[in-house]
Amino acid sequence: MKIFKLIEEEKKYIILQVIFDLIGVSCLAVSPLIQKNFFDNAGKYEIGYIIRIIILYFLIHAVYIFSQYVCMIYAFKGGVIFEKDLKKKYFKSLFSRHDYEFRKKEIGDYISFQANDITALEQDYLQPFIDIIRSGNMFLVYSLVLFIGIDWRIALIIITTSIISISIPKIFGGLLEKHRDIYQSELAKYVVKITDLLEGFRLINNRTINNIEKQYEKSLQEVAEKRYSFGKVKSFTLSLSLFLTKMVKVITFISIVVLFCQKEITIGTGVATLSYVSALIDPIDNILYDITTMRSVRKIRDEYISFIKYKKDNKPKKDSFTEAISLKNVGYEYENFKLQNISFDIKVGKKYIIVGGNGTGKSTLLKLIAGYLKPQAGNILIDGKDINDVDHSDLISYIDQNDHIFKENIENNITVYNSYKYERQKYMGLSLKINHILNSTRSNCQKMSGGEKQIISLLRAISKEGDILLMDEPFSAVDYEHAPILTNAITTDKIFKSKTVVMITYGISKENIEKFDYQIAMRAGNAEVSEITLNNLEIMSNTKLCKKD
Repeated sequence: MKIFKLIEEEKKYIILQVIFDLIGVSCLAVSPLIQKNFFDNAGKYEIGYIIRIIILYFLIHAVYIFSQYVCMIYAFKGGVIFEKDLKKKYFKSLFSRHDYEFRKKEIGDYISFQANDITALEQDYLQPFIDIIRSGNMFLVYSLVLFIGIDWRIALIIITTSIISISIPKIFGGLLEKHRDIYQSELAKYVVKITDLLEGFRLINNRTINNIEKQYEKSLQEVAEKRYSFGKVKSFTLSLSLFLTKMVKVITFISIVVLFCQKEITIGTGVATLSYVSALIDPIDNILYDITTMRSVRKIRDEYISFIKYKKDNKPKKDSFTEAISLKNVGYEYENFKLQNISFDIKVGKKYIIVGGNGTGKSTLLKLIAGYLKPQAGNILIDGKDINDVDHSDLISYIDQNDHIFKENIENNITVYNSYKYERQKYMGLSLKINHILNSTRSNCQKMSGGEKQIISLLRAISKEGDILLMDEPFSAVDYEHAPILTNAITTDKIFKSKTVVMITYGISKENIEKFDYQIAMRAGNAEVSEITLNNLEIMSNTKLCKKD
């Protein structure tokens, strides 16, 4: 069963639940036999014997109640561990993906699956599975006692009828699953719609609020309709199953009456049989409900198993950059834009500046070099090896104007939770003039200005100590006076001297331009690389380069 692909640490808690439940059920199964013996021999017992029977009755039920208490404790513990384990595996698999694979879905989709669907697997898959085992324990023990201690004919009738009723969810399972898929699909659309509306919160005013509310209500109504349709099918399936289980009581009662009239069973046997039937109905009902519940999340289960099966290629690690990054006839197409036949080398230790207008592919080119996008044509080589065949994650640092800043202090942001070395004194010795940031005692960098956040991103790249620094308008939010200082540091500070830098920027001064070695001019999906000379220096300095495309 696929359930065993999901459970690991919680196995022992499941086993303990089954053991304690079996102990409790076995004790409880003795009760109807005591009833049978008592009624068949009524009036023959002394008061002392009756008291002992009462005490035994009490002890039997006390053991059962204690066993169920222990089961509930283990069920809660196992459920917590199960959900935690699933979420841990999910995010571990998620974090192991390439950037271009990760971005196939929206972040909201990953969050929704983790917050809602994985929780549903614990509530609607693991717990029903355990309940089926426990219900099976009860059904097995009571059926066995009924066969041996009461009457095998009645036992056969009950078991046969029960098997028929249990098959109902399988017959209607396909229809139920179809309606659940429709509901889940509509629910996903609802989440996307809500996210979209909330992200546009600043657009809400007296003129727009009514129409925006109508959009929300429309999406909400569609979800409600699909959920209602799913509920109707589920209710019909469960009601039909319930009808069949209740028929077990009717058939059993008729069988007892017939056998009693023929004097083949005693009153005690009849009373005990009815007690066993009543006890058997509950596990049958539970099994039916649990099977239906498990089937309803089967798609989520399969999606989860398929997701965590992903294994990132175990590529050889590349720790140093010694020659060049070579682009060989690289092509990449999206929407109405196309990069084509891009070929040039990025030489080790050199500084490159990418220029070009809107829509010329500057950011796309940088992401291709970083490995965040995969070329649709051609190859990108790093020291002669295909960039997709080596692990270059420690070699390249990528910074853009909206680099993520954690809701944490400065040190955790720079070191990514102590993944890199924090060298405060070294940072303060740079010509960046950022001592005011490093001396800050703020515990949440999210409260910093946009320019301060960009400087934190730069310090993070320095802390990483990669040989290659790729920067997409890294100082766009920095004030006018401070931005040239940062740009100058990139080309002159000792710490950057050996690094290979490729940067997209705009509004750069003549003095800073001449400190770069090469320009990469982007025009209509093509790239032209040239050394920076006095001839093109004036052109670049007098041209306001456009922001991120």
